[in-house]
Amino acid sequence: GVRPVALFGVGAAASICMLLSMMTGAFWMFMTLVTLQIFFIASTTGPVVYSRQIAESFQRARGLALSIAVCAPSLVAVILVPVLSSYIEEHGWRAGYRGLALGTLVFGLLAVWLVQNVGTRKNAADVPSATHTPETQADADSSDWRELLRSRAIWTIVAGMALCSLSLSFQTTQLTVAIQALGLSAASASSLIAVYAMGVIAGRIGSGIALDILPTRLVAFVALAL
Repeated sequence: GVRPVALFGVGAAASICMLLSMMTGAFWMFMTLVTLQIFFIASTTGPVVYSRQIAESFQRARGLALSIAVCAPSLVAVILVPVLSSYIEEHGWRAGYRGLALGTLVFGLLAVWLVQNVGTRKNAADVPSATHTPETQADADSSDWRELLRSRAIWTIVAGMALCSLSLSFQTTQLTVAIQALGLSAASASSLIAVYAMGVIAGRIGSGIALDILPTRLVAFVALAL
């Protein structure tokens, strides 16, 4: 279900932020934590988890609804990056990571609570079926998982998306450093990152509208090609 995965992701994301605040300067430690962020946190706190709730709640304009939902991280970046940059300049990067850990924990638990409330109302409205017992449902779920894990297509998709996320994660985490290396101040770098985030929002809204109009494969192909 959505809630257990999201709850794990929130706890893991906050924990990794705290671990990043305690780094000693060892490069292997940084790479290990970043790799954990890419392969675990991104898959348990991102659109893959919460989009299921959106897809179940919307029948019309589902693509637009999904795009609005996945714009949340970019919208937060527009607001948070300049504030966080000023906070780090005043209190240091370790304090910045601790602040991220606290914010992730508080707002992440709020998101999980909202998902739980929506899921509870939806389940209460469903008509129970007499033909599905907990035992038969568990057997069906187990069979689905076995079939999923044996699917070559699933592993190909997972590998492809992992490679796409790998470059994007390193790009976003090192963007401020790259901009400052050009001689710009931290405040200017933060402003440019906010502009970058606004571009992401525009692209995602456009993709969502396209999903409601055009074939899904075509939209996915063009988006990944870009």
